Amino acid sequence: MFKRRRGKTTPPAHAAPTAITVKVVEDTHLFESEDGTTLWCGGYTPVDEDGSFMSISQHHTSDGRCIYCNVAGVSHRSKALQHERFKPSEQIILRPEPTNVYDPNAVAVWDASNTVQAGYVPATLSPQVAEQLRNGKPLGGIVLSEFRRGSESGPRVGLHILLAPPGELLLSVSDAEDQSEQDRDGPEDE
Repeated sequence: MFKRRRGKTTPPAHAAPTAITVKVVEDTHLFESEDGTTLWCGGYTPVDEDGSFMSISQHHTSDGRCIYCNVAGVSHRSKALQHERFKPSEQIILRPEPTNVYDPNAVAVWDASNTVQAGYVPATLSPQVAEQLRNGKPLGGIVLSEFRRGSESGPRVGLHILLAPPGELLLSVSDAEDQSEQDRDGPEDE
């Protein structure tokens, strides 16, 4: 489902009509979280056609069919979050939980083997995502970036994911050495 490309965001002529291309940059950096903890970010961040970072709070990507978001509730699944199945570029599965006592629109985020749960689609997006799933419009996705406490070898504490309809998913990876630090978003645990 996922392929990584460098260069232009235009899909190749031989790509299937369902191919989805999202423009991203490789994004590895250290930053200080709101509570003063040093976090390491590794993976990809969506950018617009001009190469500017796209805000995770708006959930947009260069392809309007995709949703960019964090995984909520990861602090309650810290052991599961450490699995290699949640490293950048790994596929994820979405499972609606209509009988969830806290939120009938809850949508769980699972690894590709459907055995380890990382958390949930954020509550601000779950009604929209759950409705799509209920209406027979499947969504899946990949892990775009991971956040680790202290360094690249620290424990994983957050994920940003890309939700997409079925089909070939292409990440068009651009070089962005001049991206400013202030444009980057850290993990959110809604």
